[in-house]
Amino acid sequence: MEDIYKTPESEVGEDEKVRPHGFWRVFFWVHLVILPILLVMPFFVENLSVYDYIDLGTFIGEIVMLFGYAYSKRIFRASFWKAYLIFYVGWVVAYGFVMPFGFDIPQYGEQTTLDIWFALDPIFYILSISALYFYSFKSPRIWTKF
Repeated sequence: MEDIYKTPESEVGEDEKVRPHGFWRVFFWVHLVILPILLVMPFFVENLSVYDYIDLGTFIGEIVMLFGYAYSKRIFRASFWKAYLIFYVGWVVAYGFVMPFGFDIPQYGEQTTLDIWFALDPIFYILSISALYFYSFKSPRIWTKF
C-alpha cells in the first residue's frame, strides 16, 4: 500500500541545465568574429571620436554578456546586468540614432547614411537588448545556483 502522505517525486533531476536556444551561441560567435575588426580599426581609421571608443567598450561588454547568456554562465551579478541594460538601451538610442542624425556626429570616422548597414544595426540592437534582458531578468537558474 502506498503512503498517501508522501510527496510525489519528479523525473527531472536538479543537475539538468536549461540552456538558452542555440541561436544565442551563434549570435555570440558572430559578435566574436566582428570584435577583431573593431579592435584594429583605430589603427586604420582616422578621426575616431571618444564616442567610438565608448561604443567599442559597450560592444565588448555585450560580448561578455552574450557568452554568459549563451553558455549559462554567471558573470558578475544580475544587478550589474540590469543596470547595464539601462545604460545599453540609452547608448544604442544616442549613438545609433540621435548622434548621427540629430547632431551629425560620424560613427567610426564616417557619416551615417541610409544603407544596408543602417538597416542591419537595429536588428543587432534589438537582439542584443533581448539577450541582455533575458540574461539579467529571465534566467533565475543562472543566478540562483551555488
